[in-house]
Amino acid sequence: MIIENQISEVLPLKQDGEISNIKNEKINYALNFSKSLPKKGVLFIGISGSVSYDPGRFDDVDLFVITRNGSLWAVLLTFLIKRRILGFKDICLSLNLDNANAKRMYMEELTPLRRSDAFHVIPIFGEEYYNSLLELSYLNGKTKDKRESSNLLMDKETRLSGRAGNLLLFFLLSPLLYLKALFVSHREQKGNLADIRFDSRLSSGYFYFDSQKYRQLSLKIEEENIGNLFSGNILK
Repeated sequence: MIIENQISEVLPLKQDGEISNIKNEKINYALNFSKSLPKKGVLFIGISGSVSYDPGRFDDVDLFVITRNGSLWAVLLTFLIKRRILGFKDICLSLNLDNANAKRMYMEELTPLRRSDAFHVIPIFGEEYYNSLLELSYLNGKTKDKRESSNLLMDKETRLSGRAGNLLLFFLLSPLLYLKALFVSHREQKGNLADIRFDSRLSSGYFYFDSQKYRQLSLKIEEENIGNLFSGNILK
């Protein structure tokens, strides 16, 4: 199982395995939340963010959710209601895509940081689907034609009523989530946490948080890679 492999690949431990214990606790927390969720329209649920690396005690558990086309906002509404009713306040639905947008993202040549994040994702539902998504992308380093894809990635056309319902929920929910993100971001800035300010990116087929800290880190890694490549060419 990928979950077991990820747990065993924790970075060098600090303070007698404290990180390993925290990581296990947070993975179990996410698993318990996932078990409570209806899976209609859901293709994949995984753990991303700091918990997929070496989390701190007070880190949120970021979830990566992929749904069938035309189902994203119905699934999001259900997950948000479950999160509130069951009291999973440390769950953050930080990256949510429908199948078309997930394939589009993984067919692109990802930045070094996004590539690392993709391989660190811990699947807790739909592992086979996610493996097919990785194979579709440039991540595996193969010269495979990007148009070829596993049957697992082929999505049936959602009924017109389903697509209309998804669009309606998008128009109803997206302003609320956008305003909530603005409020939280403003509150953190007032608390001298400006480096974790984030923006919401949303459409009928995706909803995710784009943080300033992540953009800066991604740019820094890219610049370091370019610098290392340039230095290597000079040394030759």
